[in-house]
Parts: sequence; C-alpha cells; structure tokens
Amino acid sequence: MLTYYPFDCASSTSPLSKLAPLEAILFDIDGMLCDSDPINYQAYREMLPEIDFNGGVPIMEEFYAEFISGKHNEDMATFFFPHDHRRGLKFTAEKEAMFRRILFQELKLGCGSWDAGGWFSNRKSGAFANGSKVCISYQGF
Repeated sequence: MLTYYPFDCASSTSPLSKLAPLEAILFDIDGMLCDSDPINYQAYREMLPEIDFNGGVPIMEEFYAEFISGKHNEDMATFFFPHDHRRGLKFTAEKEAMFRRILFQELKLGCGSWDAGGWFSNRKSGAFANGSKVCISYQGF
C-alpha cells in the first residue's frame, strides 16, 4: 500500500525519521499504480504464436484470465514447456522483456494532485509486478 505523507520526510521532526531514514521506495504496480494485466496479456498474445502454442492462434482473453493471469513465471514456464523447463524459463524471460517494453511505451502513471516527482528524484525507487521476481523499473539499486 502506498503511504502518503503530506510533509517532507527529510525534514520531519519525527524520531523515527532520524532512527531509520527513508532510503528506498518500492511499489507493487499491479492494482496500485496501474493495471498491468492487459499489458501482460498483450505480451503473451504476441509471443505464444511464435512457439506454436494453440496451433499458432493467439490466445483469447478468457484463456488468459483462467490459466495465466496472476501466475508466477516459474509456474508458466512449466505450463508451456512441461518437459523442457529451461526453455520455459527462457520463454518467460523473453516475455518479461516484451512486457517491460510495452509497459514503458504505454503506461501513464499518475499521482493525483500530489507531485511526487521531486520527492522521489533523490531516492532509490523500483516497481515490480507479481509474476516476476525481476524489477521492471529501478533507479539506484
């Protein structure tokens, strides 16, 4: 959950801010900052025909919702390549790369009326989605 502090944490008089100053910010983007599921669906829809899944026919949204959405990449590697886990992991890594490309091209983040840009600019920050153990965006880690 994103916690909003309407004051500058760096100049806070709170004893906690001096005991453990904020050094990094990490966001789980799914459902918090954006809905990345449609982008993940798009990446799978484009990549699965390349491995001749479903006879090369792109998957439908219903299939994605039932069998893919919310699942971890490790599990999807086994699902698509039950007898060649290494190939499955390579596929899911390539799918994640495509997901990130699409995400950064299409994602529009907004923080309402709060201008967070200056507050984040001098702090380490990152974002991740639940299917991957790899950060999709990072700065300073």
